[in-house]
Amino acid sequence: MLEHPASALPSAEQRSALSAVLSPQLVGLLKEAADTEARCIKLAQAGEKPNVFEGDLFVGRYEGAIEASYGKASTKGSRSIAEIDLVYVDSRFPKAHKFRTAVWKNRVELRKQGDRWLIQNIGFDNNGSLVSVLRDYLVEGTRSCRVRQP
Repeated sequence: MLEHPASALPSAEQRSALSAVLSPQLVGLLKEAADTEARCIKLAQAGEKPNVFEGDLFVGRYEGAIEASYGKASTKGSRSIAEIDLVYVDSRFPKAHKFRTAVWKNRVELRKQGDRWLIQNIGFDNNGSLVSVLRDYLVEGTRSCRVRQP
């Protein structure tokens, strides 16, 4: 996922590329979220910040990650979970500063579909997940991005 760093929802072209590693259900959620975001942008009043997705979607941290190391996967049948250690370095801070480096773990949930392993979900270190973040965004976008009455 570090090959496709995202500070926003992936475009149609990016979703197409990511469909090689993401499950169809996850790609579908990403498309729904992108459609919701487009509606929110269109309906935002002049001078109003629309409800848009911000931050690196795939690692669960706004800033993203610059490195990842993959741990051993636990596989049962057509499901597998792999832990991933992620690292972000903020070069604005001097070396050894307590805010310079962040290290965290995520869990990548995979499911075998045909002859390929595809990502079903990514569990974040704060107990959230990619799927829950997308679903929450869809609910909030549906609620807050409606045509406003004059």
